[in-house]
Amino acid sequence: MRMRRIVATLTLLMVLVLALPLAASAAPRAGGTLSVSAAYDCSGWTQVEWPTAGVYRAPGRGLIKYKHKGDNITLPLPLAVARGSDRNLYVVVCTFSTESGYAWMRLAALDIN
Repeated sequence: MRMRRIVATLTLLMVLVLALPLAASAAPRAGGTLSVSAAYDCSGWTQVEWPTAGVYRAPGRGLIKYKHKGDNITLPLPLAVARGSDRNLYVVVCTFSTESGYAWMRLAALDIN
């Protein structure tokens, strides 16, 4: 079980590294919103590592809800990463809480780094 988790973590890290160049095109510009194409596939997953982590409409802004340590989070593949106004890195997550089906969480709060 531990080996499977290590392999899954390494796979997600590799996808993250490969997705960083794509993040510039997926990141919102000056207060804009994320434009997610139909190419995203919500088949990735991870868990929350922090005791409490926010889910946001935009990187660092517009709190929607909280997730707690151990909660499963569904990730779109490929990953989209953006730097928020608070200078933290955020990753897109799949959610039913928004019309678009996507929101943002701090990368450090998730078990993929």
